[in-house]
Amino acid sequence: MVDAWATDCEPCKRSLPALVARKADLESRGGKLVLLAALREGESTDDARKVLDGWGVRERFLVDKAGTLKGATGVATVPATFVIGQDGEVRWAAPPGATAEDVVAHVP
Repeated sequence: MVDAWATDCEPCKRSLPALVARKADLESRGGKLVLLAALREGESTDDARKVLDGWGVRERFLVDKAGTLKGATGVATVPATFVIGQDGEVRWAAPPGATAEDVVAHVP
């Protein structure tokens, strides 16, 4: 499961900590939570870490500085949450307003 977020994303401020709180539920279903920071030009990994710390999230994250997410998925806004199968195919893309419970329910 990939959750893409940005430092200035107000919905992310609520949805990302809620997903992290359900991490054990995801893992019990065989899923893994991957956080992907979609950084703007000039933003650093340290900037993203400070934002996560402010949200109470102490998880590792990957960084998308080149817009790879947008290019690969066509998604231009965050939060963007995807359940991805072991074959690399997107199995489910969370609709706007999806809850952490919705995401957990879609992990195979």
